[in-house]
Amino acid sequence: MAYGLKYGKTRHDRAIRMYDEDTDHSIESTKTLRSGKTVYTVRSQRVPRQLYTVDPNEPRCTCPDFKYRKVEACKHILLVEMYIRSKRRALRGRRIQM
Repeated sequence: MAYGLKYGKTRHDRAIRMYDEDTDHSIESTKTLRSGKTVYTVRSQRVPRQLYTVDPNEPRCTCPDFKYRKVEACKHILLVEMYIRSKRRALRGRRIQM
């Protein structure tokens, strides 16, 4: 799902770019914890072997941007939020069609 925006330099712009380019590759895996929360493993945009853990419920990420700059939401958190919204929309669409 392309947002049709020219990619800028903000965290949000970079998250949209990651989402548009290859969401399935960027979101490596999901894991449901005993608490019932789901956390996501997200691949780094710059170093593909580097993985970060994102908890959208807190929100929290293990990336340096979130950890050291104390930002409210890094591009990985924003990516996961877009991913979750798209999955919810897809589920609603399937329910309506049945």
